[in-house]
Amino acid sequence: MPSTRRDVAPPQPVSLQLAKSVVKAHPDLPRNLSAVVQTGEDLWLGSDEGTTVERLTRQADFAYADHASIDLAPLLTLPAADQELDIEGLAFDGTYLWLTPSATL
Repeated sequence: MPSTRRDVAPPQPVSLQLAKSVVKAHPDLPRNLSAVVQTGEDLWLGSDEGTTVERLTRQADFAYADHASIDLAPLLTLPAADQELDIEGLAFDGTYLWLTPSATL
């Protein structure tokens, strides 16, 4: 019986260069990343804290920078002013970026 296993490259570390201004404003952001999805050259990151998604663009193999932080709070009706999204999952269907929070909004 032929093998169906493909040769798989070993995992590689990925460099994420977050904008200093964003990390200064949200110092826990690098430790709170909880979800990731790639869309073409962009990498989207979700966080356990806050109301933002982070977009980084591929600069080289295994390196992402050109960080943009997108605040979703103005687009959503949150139950409280200090409510966080607690993003646990991200997906891309070819048109839309979907996020899954840990609780119902």
